[in-house]
Amino acid sequence: MRHSLRQLLQNPIIKKIIYLDKLLDTQWLLYIFLLAVVFLRVPSISEPYWYGDEAIYLTVGNAINHGQQLYKDTVDHKTPIIYHLARVPSQMHFRLLLTVWMVVTTGFFYYISQLFFKKKLPVIVSTSLFVIFTTLPWLEGNIPNGELFMMGFSLVSLFLCIFFLREKLHVPHILPRDTNTIVWLFIAGIFGGLAILTKVPSLLDLGGLLLIPFFALSHQIHSTKWSQLKNPLISSGIWIIMIAAGAVLSIVISLLIAWFQGTLPDYLQYGLLYNLHYSGTWVPQLPLTWLQPATSLLVKSSFLCVWILILFILGLKKKITLSAQIALGWTGVAFFGSLLSNRPYPHYFLQLVPPLSLLAGVVVFNIQKLLDLGSDLKMHSLFVLKASITLLLTIIIGSLIWLLITQLGVTGYPTVSYYQKWYKMATKQITPQEYNNSFDALVADNNQVASFLKDQEGELMYIWGTNPVLYAQIKSIPADKFTVSFHVKDLNSYDQTLENIKLNQPNYIIMMKNEQGTFPALEAHVQSNYIVIENYTFYTLWKLRQL
Repeated sequence: MRHSLRQLLQNPIIKKIIYLDKLLDTQWLLYIFLLAVVFLRVPSISEPYWYGDEAIYLTVGNAINHGQQLYKDTVDHKTPIIYHLARVPSQMHFRLLLTVWMVVTTGFFYYISQLFFKKKLPVIVSTSLFVIFTTLPWLEGNIPNGELFMMGFSLVSLFLCIFFLREKLHVPHILPRDTNTIVWLFIAGIFGGLAILTKVPSLLDLGGLLLIPFFALSHQIHSTKWSQLKNPLISSGIWIIMIAAGAVLSIVISLLIAWFQGTLPDYLQYGLLYNLHYSGTWVPQLPLTWLQPATSLLVKSSFLCVWILILFILGLKKKITLSAQIALGWTGVAFFGSLLSNRPYPHYFLQLVPPLSLLAGVVVFNIQKLLDLGSDLKMHSLFVLKASITLLLTIIIGSLIWLLITQLGVTGYPTVSYYQKWYKMATKQITPQEYNNSFDALVADNNQVASFLKDQEGELMYIWGTNPVLYAQIKSIPADKFTVSFHVKDLNSYDQTLENIKLNQPNYIIMMKNEQGTFPALEAHVQSNYIVIENYTFYTLWKLRQL
């Protein structure tokens, strides 16, 4: 009997079942979070084509699929990876890709939380906040924006860095610098570079990674004697160099690829340098005038430097833990990144979600430990002081974030009604058409035109105004390299755009009625060479005259 049981247990299938059972016992919490991510994203799969930025990514991705060169023949102002991710057959595939991406990203965040806390409650709190704010529509977490994709790369980088400090987050010593650690730090830097190549503000998240050895150093300095500073300085220097080297390698490879393709000048102009121009062109007027200086790059940079210096000094004085330093420092740089362009777009603030979620976990961890200490608080007065300082700094940075978000006029998207609306559609309380039209006023017109132009996949078309959704919906290619009028006006590219339209002679041109500003030369060209097919609520459809 025992022999038969032993043989049964040695069966490969039984061994896998036992392994899976053990895995489920230890990782059940993670699976709940991952199921929540998938479940909460189900309605996003059935959304109509309606969101502008997503449509631009899909339009550029489709143009690349049809042989156009990124930044030379088809242009948007973000770094390249997001457009290659968007080379999928449809919006539904893009949403499915994002779902898988965020399942993996959530997994990495969960394990980072475990490395930070090693207590269940703070892990639950931090991961729950992460899932809620990166998944629900409030900050556009349901839409494939660049912030969510760059977040995945950034969290892999952070995980690799934190992994080597897993025993030292609360009592840090000299940073490890064995060969294995150095290699993985270099790989962490590569992923940090990939995040930058997805969206430029991730450069600030890379800065957060470089703060880790800087903050660890603050705990290791005991004297000004060189003999005591040498090892910590060398270790910190190696960490910073290897992370930076990995990031630089990613960016250099992207430059080399552009060079081999003959698009390097265009890549530099639109993919990299244009972001500097974009970040400085929007100066909002804040209701509280005394806060207006906070929109300037100099003031934001100064605040960030002071914030990091304060955290370093507190580490030097042993008044804060390394985990709290990392969470607070990363929150500071992510706050800077989300405010880089001063624009009130909710998805920009997704960059703040990972560090703020970790910071909430740090606060919960400290409170839980204080409660565990009970009557022994006097004997642990140093920890009480550290916990109090961490809470105070969290309140300060949290209040400042909330103040500036409200002053910028950031308004999140409705969440409860979003799911209610989908439920009504799924249960046939409203029609699919009513559901689709509720997202944007343009949806009805676009659906009619998409039905009319259903055979235009891969064909050239031009839209003067802002309606990249139609390009993406019918998979047509813009007859000019710019997908929206914003870039034409911003770069004063009217002459080149008209020349491209005349050269390419698209069969259809759409003139948006709500377009701010005129393009007289284009209007004259359209009236001379095209005829009106249909007047819709928001635009007019023109067709090339047959000679």
